[in-house]
Amino acid sequence: MLKPKVYIETSVISYLTANPSRDLIVASNQRITQEWWKHSKKQFDCYISQFVISELSQGDKSASSKRTGMLHDLNLLEHTKEVENLAVAFYKLLGIPEKSRIDAFHLAITVYYKIDFLLSWNCNILLTQ
Repeated sequence: MLKPKVYIETSVISYLTANPSRDLIVASNQRITQEWWKHSKKQFDCYISQFVISELSQGDKSASSKRTGMLHDLNLLEHTKEVENLAVAFYKLLGIPEKSRIDAFHLAITVYYKIDFLLSWNCNILLTQ
């Protein structure tokens, strides 16, 4: 039986590897992420993209290394021209804020490759029917 596919967006890895937060909501998100990674991740075929790698590689070198170190067993999806076109369309049609433009690419790659789930802590996009 095939496992469901999940695209793991940058925020999940960031919560997974960040120092424990004193903010109760962030700390709760970190704990949920750690539990999912430990207990539920194996139930899925997990995917990322170069967009995730690029975002996780930014910032403090030690933190960046810790974040990218979590990617070794995740499948990498290719950035194609079709993904690019879809991301531009999502960005325009959904009115995604400029500061969150990369989220259009996460969404586009998830849709293009017919991934079952997009796992994220970012809620910058509101999809309605």
